[in-house]
Amino acid sequence: MLANLYEINPKRRINSWKSTAAKCFDNHEISSLIIFLYQLWTAVNKFRNTILNQRTEHMKLLSTLLIFAGGLFTAAHAQDGTLLYKISGNGLEEPSYVFGTVHLMCPDELYFSPELKEAVAGASQVVFEVDTDDPNLMQDMQAGVMMESGKTLKSLYTEDEYALIDAFVKESTGQSVAMMNTVKPFYLLSMMYMQYLGCMPASMEMQLMNLKSEGVEVLGIETIQEQMDAIDSLGMDVQAAMLLESVQEYDEQKEMLLKTVEMYKKGDAQALFDYSMDEMEGYGNFGQIMLVDRNQKWISRMEDFMKEGPTFFGVGAAHLGGDNGVLELLKKEGFEVVPVEQTKDDR
Repeated sequence: MLANLYEINPKRRINSWKSTAAKCFDNHEISSLIIFLYQLWTAVNKFRNTILNQRTEHMKLLSTLLIFAGGLFTAAHAQDGTLLYKISGNGLEEPSYVFGTVHLMCPDELYFSPELKEAVAGASQVVFEVDTDDPNLMQDMQAGVMMESGKTLKSLYTEDEYALIDAFVKESTGQSVAMMNTVKPFYLLSMMYMQYLGCMPASMEMQLMNLKSEGVEVLGIETIQEQMDAIDSLGMDVQAAMLLESVQEYDEQKEMLLKTVEMYKKGDAQALFDYSMDEMEGYGNFGQIMLVDRNQKWISRMEDFMKEGPTFFGVGAAHLGGDNGVLELLKKEGFEVVPVEQTKDDR
């Protein structure tokens, strides 16, 4: 267990969050949930700061992170394959593009191909999973992060389990988990992932937004409430078990995350989808809710956006593959969807 590892060898810690924060998800569902966890931990941390009357501008960062929860990946292009696709036909006057994103990536690993930059710059609107400019986003998100009145993290665990989680959080953040005692367990998971990566992940969505042409609006395919409802399909007991496992199986979880990052770099949308569904299999119909059901809801909305003008879509890479993935569903609606070959990163 992690606590025992610390006792045996304190240096085993992976760049504690204390050090990364000074400068500036899962369990098993590594692929699609990874983004959740990073975004959600950020959300929790920023929300805690708000409660403590600390710098509330941090909430802006958490909003751009949490918002993309449920998408698996955001940003750099695939090294061997491609996660950028051109959408045309079916009455569209100009083509649109959809890009598979990943949220957990160290800044020094980021690379934006000329083709990707051109796709963003040429769009008349940039659409992510949720509208980051929604003035009600912060308020809606804060409400969704907290457990119902009367429920606390401590009530979900035995005394020993709670002590183990508290020790890990203190070691990682310098704060007791009691500071976040009413936050849903799922939203605490992503602090694990920053340690797994050994860096402070960059906000890819923000960087993609910087590539858009001046005056171009940023919009969302779904609402933050829809996204948080999907997360809430996991009951509190299941969320609690996921958080505990992530602490108890630290090394295994780290290995799984790094494996997923490598899969992303290869640009294989089908592999990412398959892996995501396999890893979510142990959580009932969570994979169906998180990927398939949401994909099906998105298609008509994406079509409406494209009718308005050329659109750049940035969605979690795990949403692209599979018979019920975004790419196949668009084809079934009569669109031509073709991969865009991207210039390799020669660094």
